[in-house]
Amino acid sequence: MPSSEQTAERALARQKAWATGLVVLCALVFVAARSLEPRYGALAWVAAFAEAAIIGALADWYAVVALFRHPLGLKLPHTAIIPSNQAKIADEIGAFIARHFLAGERIAERIVELDPAAIAGRWLAQPANRERAVAQAEREALRDELGILEGLGELLAAPEAQAAIRERIRAELPTLARLFQADAYVLAKLMAAAQSLLDEVQADPAHPLRAELRGFVLGRLEDFLASAAERLQGDEAFRARLNRWLATRAGALTEAYKHEVAAFVSTQVKSWDARRAVRAIELAIGKDLQYIRVNGTLVGGLIGLALFGATRLL
Repeated sequence: MPSSEQTAERALARQKAWATGLVVLCALVFVAARSLEPRYGALAWVAAFAEAAIIGALADWYAVVALFRHPLGLKLPHTAIIPSNQAKIADEIGAFIARHFLAGERIAERIVELDPAAIAGRWLAQPANRERAVAQAEREALRDELGILEGLGELLAAPEAQAAIRERIRAELPTLARLFQADAYVLAKLMAAAQSLLDEVQADPAHPLRAELRGFVLGRLEDFLASAAERLQGDEAFRARLNRWLATRAGALTEAYKHEVAAFVSTQVKSWDARRAVRAIELAIGKDLQYIRVNGTLVGGLIGLALFGATRLL
């Protein structure tokens, strides 16, 4: 199966052949009309049309070719416009995108119009979608399980966490704290036991606590997603708040980075190989530009015919 580029090249070649063939036809008609004009005076009108059509076709051919390269290899002023102005075009494209596509206010308005909260609610309302989300979370959890366990160990060793646990011991086990006369002793024992258990779980991939922890987290996640779907579908005020929050953040983010995006686009366009860039643009719009040549041929002929008629009347 031909690629899209090959298809575009064939379409462009066909259109070029059609436009060029029309010029050749007009040239043949002009020669024939001029040759037979002494015998058939009315052919002067045909010759006038064909002559003007050739002029119009050549003028438009020059204009179209001058966009991409130097016509006939002649480095005339204001030709090869696209490759000669690649840097300027790159900057203009970047600025155009930033100005018209990355306006924070418009982005925010569009997000509100799209109502992403409702879209998310409908998606989460489908059990199959929730199952896929949980399955993806489970795969991520399996990859990150060791890191999570290490994080728990670091959390238990943090002074802030130990202080919170100490306060909890005092609140929940006041008698035990008084019995030992020092909650630090109880805390140290608890921390040592917890760390020992975590070390065991980390060392044993088949430890039952891994499966229990995973099942607990994924079960909570499934419940959370179901609850979120219900609220997103049933609470219009919540959806509106969520949409406004998303719109505000997206708009602010767009405004903050739109110039960086414009600079990135500009840099990318400048980095393109000039010949490849010209070829890509020509394949994208060249077919339509060939219609300009065809129209120039026909319109030029009609104008020439009108002028010829006007001179006859004067």
